[in-house]
Amino acid sequence: MQDRSFPAFRRAFVWMGLSGLSVVALAGCPPDPMPAARECEQDSDCRDDSSFCNGPQVCVTQVLMTTRGPWTLASCQRGAPPCPSELCNEETDRCRCAQPDADDDGAKAVACGGDDCDDDNAFVFPGGAEVCDADDVDEDCEPETFGMRDVDGDHVVAASCCNGDICGTDCDDMQSGTHRFAVEVCDGVDNDCDGGIDEIVLVPSYTDADGDGWGTGAVQQRCAGVPGYASVAGDCDDAEPQLHPRAFRCVSGADIEICGDDGSWSDSSCPGLGLCVPQPDATGVCLPGEGLTTQCADGVDNDGDGLIDWSDPQCTSPLDNTELERTCADGIDNDTDGFVDYPNDPGCQSAEGSAETDPVAAPACSNGLDDDLDGTTDYAGGAGDPGCVAASDGSERQADGWTCDNGLDDNLDAKATIDYPADVVCPGPDSDAEHLPACSNALDDDFDGLIDFGNDLGCDTANDDGERAPSGSNYVCDNGLDDDGDGVSDYPGDPECISPVDSTEI
Repeated sequence: MQDRSFPAFRRAFVWMGLSGLSVVALAGCPPDPMPAARECEQDSDCRDDSSFCNGPQVCVTQVLMTTRGPWTLASCQRGAPPCPSELCNEETDRCRCAQPDADDDGAKAVACGGDDCDDDNAFVFPGGAEVCDADDVDEDCEPETFGMRDVDGDHVVAASCCNGDICGTDCDDMQSGTHRFAVEVCDGVDNDCDGGIDEIVLVPSYTDADGDGWGTGAVQQRCAGVPGYASVAGDCDDAEPQLHPRAFRCVSGADIEICGDDGSWSDSSCPGLGLCVPQPDATGVCLPGEGLTTQCADGVDNDGDGLIDWSDPQCTSPLDNTELERTCADGIDNDTDGFVDYPNDPGCQSAEGSAETDPVAAPACSNGLDDDLDGTTDYAGGAGDPGCVAASDGSERQADGWTCDNGLDDNLDAKATIDYPADVVCPGPDSDAEHLPACSNALDDDFDGLIDFGNDLGCDTANDDGERAPSGSNYVCDNGLDDDGDGVSDYPGDPECISPVDSTEI
């Protein structure tokens, strides 16, 4: 009978690491049946002997390859010790540091209970001078700082200065108008460094091949005013500048086609069945028909300007009954009130107006009163109240103008003190002095990373209108001066300044 006892086996072992699998090839046959020997499934199944220096107990799995198939063994074994025995302290469960300050920079390594984040580099330690370097070295052991490089002098750190994932916000340090705090303008450049180009200033645009201000085709996002594009659609013929909404062309006889606002042609006919005469610009002119008596379809130059009917720009349609020039831009005092045209005549709302007749109740900008009590009265040809844009203006406040004349409590000091002369901070109506002080406007006015009173050391009170420390103070790196004459001043502009409270720029 064949001897199947385990000691008689011939063994070949391949060991693959303490915590990995051991594959053991056996020649011969194991006992039958062959049990699976598993002392553990994972490291936590192993009993800890409470010895720190011996290393943890780990679960090691072995697979024995036999003629009867794989035989899996799993047993608890000793893991790697935490450190060399001469540096291990069993009483404190800690490893002693062989060299607490290996780089001799005066700061202990983090591993030795200190705060030196790189004890192999003598230039890296808490409080070290952070510089902008290609290797993103954290010289001061503060991940949120990354040094200073500002080639274009816009007081914003270049994006090439980093500490790990934290970097400066100037994506083009050669252009002072390009940085994180810049205003995005339509120029094909990412001015505000947010990854988008012209994203907030693009407007819906349409192809305008004939330059008539009406476009066609699919909407596109482009900068306003780009030649070859219009902001409104509806051009019925983009090859003829005169064929756009409200224009018409001749078909045959009295039949015409009118261009609609949606860019499509609709069938119609000349009023009174008058004959449509094609014009050199591809439009049509309706001659007088039976019962048609309007000045813009009677074939007569009613206003004597050499232009007849539809060819006269004063005619908006064949049914328009006046060819006269718009009276609010004709240079004549049509209503004999002593004022001529827009913006001087109270009856003219715009230069397109066709009547100068004054309203029954005079508007605020032509009633002879100081309505907003700012010491100035009415439009007066542009020399009166600065809040009046025309004699027909109904308010002496300038809604979108100076803060001291816009009708708003811009500095939030009380509704009773709005604008000049009620608000004492306003020297006159044409002033922007009514605003929140720099030390309470929630903005980092001096770009030093600190905002407003209580945080920015340049603010003595919330009412200070500057976040820079006053001249003569000990905060040389926050006084607005180039104290060392190197062409740059203060933190973060001068690389010699470690912080706003630094007392020297040298």
